[in-house]
Parts: sequence; structure tokens; C-alpha cells
Amino acid sequence: MGGLVNLLPFSYTMLLIGSLSLMAVPFLTGYYSKELIISSALGHYQMTSLAIYWLMNISAIFTACYSIRLLYLVFFCYPNGNRKSYLNAHEPSFVMIFPLVSLAIFSIFFGYLTNDLFIGLGSSFWGNSLFVHPSHSILVDTEFNVPLWAKLLPLIGSLSGIVFLLLLFKVFNNLLVELKPIISLLGISIYRFLNQAYYFDNFYTYFIVYPILNFGYITNKVLDKGVFEIVGPFGLTKLFITLSNRINRLDTNSIPLYAFYFISSGFGLIVFIQYFPDTPRVHEVGPAQYLILYLISILFISI
Repeated sequence: MGGLVNLLPFSYTMLLIGSLSLMAVPFLTGYYSKELIISSALGHYQMTSLAIYWLMNISAIFTACYSIRLLYLVFFCYPNGNRKSYLNAHEPSFVMIFPLVSLAIFSIFFGYLTNDLFIGLGSSFWGNSLFVHPSHSILVDTEFNVPLWAKLLPLIGSLSGIVFLLLLFKVFNNLLVELKPIISLLGISIYRFLNQAYYFDNFYTYFIVYPILNFGYITNKVLDKGVFEIVGPFGLTKLFITLSNRINRLDTNSIPLYAFYFISSGFGLIVFIQYFPDTPRVHEVGPAQYLILYLISILFISI
């Protein structure tokens, strides 16, 4: 891009007409539609419509700025392409020229000639084909109650944006180079803020999702695979295996050792019954209790 005004004069003319209409230059079609939309927002006389009015004025200024920037960078600034690209530059074919010329003609004359026909005050062009609720009929307020400065403010803002941008490009171009790091950092920050949904996703992720995931991880690690696993199946399995191995080691096929088991367990059983006051006496202990006490004594011996 750059320096294409002499190579593509037709494309430049079409883009210039479209950009001027988009910037709402007076007497072009875009001026009548944009001026009516912005003025009718103020004609509502509500707080929300007032905010919309100023937002649309700001949007009109930015529209003028990027339209002039497009025209300048493509057609007037220093050529930035290689030689081969410029040698192959050519105007579009008739298939594209015809709709461009048609749109350009309508952009120039259609709004001026049909303004009163379509959106004029008291126009009956649409008849009853479009229903307008009485509370939404604001053309009278827009036409007579909105002050002139409010109607001209979008045009003044757009022209001011155009002049400001041209001065930056042609007169104070070194200022852009010096401000580029700051502008780029600011632009990246604004883009990141808007692109990441006003950081709502980050807030939701860091303050809601991550704490829930961490709590789930701790619950799974400490409780499910920790306390419950040790006290539950893993602990019981290990306990039974350990006790079984210890009891199996008692089976040594040694008769003296078996005799020692019997004598020790019997002695321990007598001591357990006689010297613990809450333990039932001998005549109160049945065969099942004797068997349990015997197994407990064997267990203690094995440990």
C-alpha cells in the first residue's frame, strides 16, 4: 500500500466517495441517515438516550479518523510495497466497476433528492406499511426541539478528527514515532481488556474455578486417597496381611515351641480372668469367650 493514487485513480475516486458518505459529509446520503439517527437519540430526552447520543458522536469521530487513515495509507503515503506489486496494480473489471459506480451515484444524489420523501417530517411515503407507535413518534421533537449545535456536533467532531489526523500524518509525523511505544502499550492493554471480556473470565477463573478445583484436589488427595484409603480398604488389607504373616510365622513344626504357646496362653488367660475386676469369673465365661481370649493371647505372643 501507499502511493496508489496515480496508479488506481478510479478505485481512489470510488473509495473517496464511499468514505465521505460514511463520514457523513453534508449533502451526501450518509449525512442524512447518520444525522437523523444521532439527533433522534437526543430527541428522546431520556438519560439512556443522552448516553447513546454521546457514544454515537464518539463513534462518528472514530469513523472519520479510520476512513481518512485508510485513504492516506493506501493512496497518498510513501509507497511500502515492492516493485513487482506496483507493476501488477490495475483497476477492477467491469463486474466490480458497475456496482461501485451505482453505489457511488446513490451515495452522492440519493439522500439529497429523497430526504423529504423517506424521512421528511409528515411524509406519507410509507403509508400504513410501517407502524409507528405514538409514543415512539419523535420526529417532531427531533426537528424542532433538538438545538442546532447538537445536530451539527457529529459533523464538527468528524471534521475535527479529520484535520487532527492529517496534521499528525503530514506535520507532526515525528510525534507519532515518539508516541508509538506508549500508544502501542495503551492499545494492547485496551485490546486485551476488551478481547478478554472485560477480564470477567479471569476473575471467574481465578476466584471461582481455581478455588473449587483446589478444594476438589485436596478433598481427593487427603480424604479419598488419604484418610479413607488408609482407614478403609488399603489399611484393612495391609493389617490383615501383616497379621496373617505374623501368625503364619508361628507355625514352625516345633513341639517345644507349641508347648510354650499353650503354656503362655493359658497363663495369660488365667491372669486376664483373675486380676481384671470387670472381667467375668471363670464360672461365668463360656466356650466362645475362652476361644476369643485364646486367640488374643496368641496374637500378643506373635507380636
